[in-house]
Amino acid sequence: MKKYILLISILASTILFSQTTDVITNINFPGGVVTNNSDLYVSDWLNGIIYKYDLNNTDNSPVIVANNLIRTYSLHIDNNDLYFCDTNANTVYKIDITQTNPTLETVANNLNGPYGVFVHNNILYVANHFGNTISKLDLSNSNATLETFVTNLDGPFDLAVVGTDLYFTQRTAGKLSKVDLNNPTVVLDVLTNLGVPSGLAIKDQELFIAEPYLIIDSAYLPGRISKINTSDPNPNQEIIYQYSGDQNNAFDHYGQHLFIDGNILYIGESYANKVVSLNLDNLSLSEYENKKEHLKLYPNPANDYIQTTEFSEILDYKIYNSLGQNLLSGKTQNNMIIDISSLDKGVYLIQFSNDITKRFIKN
Repeated sequence: MKKYILLISILASTILFSQTTDVITNINFPGGVVTNNSDLYVSDWLNGIIYKYDLNNTDNSPVIVANNLIRTYSLHIDNNDLYFCDTNANTVYKIDITQTNPTLETVANNLNGPYGVFVHNNILYVANHFGNTISKLDLSNSNATLETFVTNLDGPFDLAVVGTDLYFTQRTAGKLSKVDLNNPTVVLDVLTNLGVPSGLAIKDQELFIAEPYLIIDSAYLPGRISKINTSDPNPNQEIIYQYSGDQNNAFDHYGQHLFIDGNILYIGESYANKVVSLNLDNLSLSEYENKKEHLKLYPNPANDYIQTTEFSEILDYKIYNSLGQNLLSGKTQNNMIIDISSLDKGVYLIQFSNDITKRFIKN
């Protein structure tokens, strides 16, 4: 156990974490979270219910806005309509949130395990987790029928549109991928080797990704929240929140659903039965203090060597495996090659003497 605790401490060594704040603590397996002004909507996946909470007074009892469903998942608001999936009924529904007693309306059915839903420019996109496809429906055309938009995926889970790109997590494959909305036949992998990537959230050009738990050398470890800059053609994954612990409490939180309102990131922690929030302003300050030295590492994944750039001094380094064992050490400087040919295939961490730690994969 000490080895796994060491691993987590290394992962967290360059990140000053803001503390999460409990928002809702009595929701059964939250399967989606979204806000609208002072209202927070949460799906109770286990009981097939959508609740509305008043964020100005969360002590009040929640209002049920949709019920008598089976397994409610993934919430998305477009204009006055709240869209959500019923994964067991293979259906996407919507309600008008301006109504006091909203009427449940079927938007699309005959899906195959709908886990994620997103609306962009009157087009509904649905991730069919079990069908390994993404469907789309033109909401502006009452005669439109459901179309298959992207095929040959591996467990698509959540969706988000940034610019002209549709991003989606492939949970089974451990990937964040994207397609151009105008050319969905070409699937580009943005990040690979992720830990069951799940929910997505957007803030400007930044895309946030939830990994409920990590799998390293067959060991289950607590998850994390990370982000990428979508304007970067080769974005780096930046970890912004790492759940603490080891393999004994890997599933204590299971943060898998995300939504951003202003500078507040909401996280649905399914196994903790609660929704928590994270102030991104505080997080940004922590990141700034810890990223004064912009060190980059490539290639990643790597075969025989890695190379580091964009720093000025000579640095000591240590390379650790997933058990926290120090396998290699030495000194490096800008553009210097580090020989990793002796390492077995797997995931490694390289820690530098300027307190920066990077994760890389050896093929």
